[in-house]
Amino acid sequence: MKKNRLISLFLASILMTAAMTACGGDDTGTADTTPDTTGSTAETEPIEDDIFSQRLRENDNLPEKDFGGRTFRLLNDGHAGSFAEQDGDVVNDAIYSRNLTVQERFNITLEDLNQGTGDATKAFVVQAINAGDDAFDLVMTHSITAGDLALEDYYLNWYDIPHIDFTRPWWAATTRENLSVNGVCPLAIGDYALMSYGQTVCMYFNKQLIENYDLPDPYQLVREGKWTYPTMISLTKDIYEDKNLDGAMDAGDLYGVSLDAMNRVNMFYWAFDNPLMAVENGELKITYRTEKLTAFITALNNDFYTNPGCVVNTEFKETALPDFTAGNAVFQFGMFRDATWIRGMEDDFGILPLPKWDEAQENYYSYSSGSAPVLAVPTTASDLEFIGIITEAMNAESYKQVVPVYYETALKDKYARDEETLEMIDLVMQGRFVDIGFIYDGFVGAGYIPARLVQKNDSNVESYIEKNEKTINKRYDQIIEYFTTYKDTH
Repeated sequence: MKKNRLISLFLASILMTAAMTACGGDDTGTADTTPDTTGSTAETEPIEDDIFSQRLRENDNLPEKDFGGRTFRLLNDGHAGSFAEQDGDVVNDAIYSRNLTVQERFNITLEDLNQGTGDATKAFVVQAINAGDDAFDLVMTHSITAGDLALEDYYLNWYDIPHIDFTRPWWAATTRENLSVNGVCPLAIGDYALMSYGQTVCMYFNKQLIENYDLPDPYQLVREGKWTYPTMISLTKDIYEDKNLDGAMDAGDLYGVSLDAMNRVNMFYWAFDNPLMAVENGELKITYRTEKLTAFITALNNDFYTNPGCVVNTEFKETALPDFTAGNAVFQFGMFRDATWIRGMEDDFGILPLPKWDEAQENYYSYSSGSAPVLAVPTTASDLEFIGIITEAMNAESYKQVVPVYYETALKDKYARDEETLEMIDLVMQGRFVDIGFIYDGFVGAGYIPARLVQKNDSNVESYIEKNEKTINKRYDQIIEYFTTYKDTH
């Protein structure tokens, strides 16, 4: 199969690079470089143009440095993709190979300061920096808790770190487009933070149930620009079966569409092209308060609390939702990482982008959840060149070695059941959006208005905003002031 050939080429390239590096140290300058003209003329090998070969050819343009065995310390929440053992899993092996490549190239060691949770990582950062302790070089952590500390000046501006180039493909374009304001950016998203991919929001659907209920092909709806919120509701609102025969509408029954109001409902801000804040002509603008915000919260409440086929979870309990893997929902909102457990279901499933608000909306949009990791450098950092070189290298090698395996091999081959799903995965990633107003929300801005109201079946959006406007505006004023005055105060 073509995919297997690509993987073989990728692994062969890694082995060849390692071999060349190992042999380089023994070069005495006396090797015979005379071309071999005996025998038939060798044919020129065609340049491979697959994703692996393209990425391996990308030069990071970093200087060659020998750091004498110095330790690069990563403070993190335990996000997958940071450290892994070579165990036969394609993604873990790629992570291991990436780490080994950077360690050998720059003569460093990598130290994992895994704190386990975002809150524990936040506490570590505060304690270390307040004590003036140069305790770590880079942090990979929960984006919203990181936003809190950035506004309190615990992190440096990435544009002040040498050798960091946000124009390179291993940095998410949203870093420079949506998280940077006039050359100020304390939090960045790069390929080293692998779970920014895994925590990208999408939709799953059960193919067997689509057939059973004679529903139109969801893939074709997406292609035609007709995969919209009203379409989703019209298809699912009457699909309900008392599957467990207990006479009650509960998680053991079958529904048309399942929504988690605790952790997913805020996604509609971005799915419906209604960001909290936007960078316009180098200035931050507050953009969340629109007629659409009221309209979509009202629609969610009307649809998910009145239609038998639409079920909403208002508790922090997975068991409050129907079991998608058991065939108890036609459609379910989730993230790419959920495929690790969904793939075990008997029925075939597919992946879709989030629905658009209406057909007039041009594109499908998604986002990485608030717990997705971002990268930051502490203000106590003592050697910015060292940090810049290793961070850029880790992101570059992740782009070359890890992301293609995760995205093309693990995500697509392991989890996707058909070629059309692969098309949809690409579409979701193309529409991934990161909102500066959400990352710096601190759970007190407007980012959680949909969740807080839908959990209560409350559509009084303007009333909620008026009651909380002082707190919301204080937060956004703090964000605007931070980015506006940063260069004058640092």
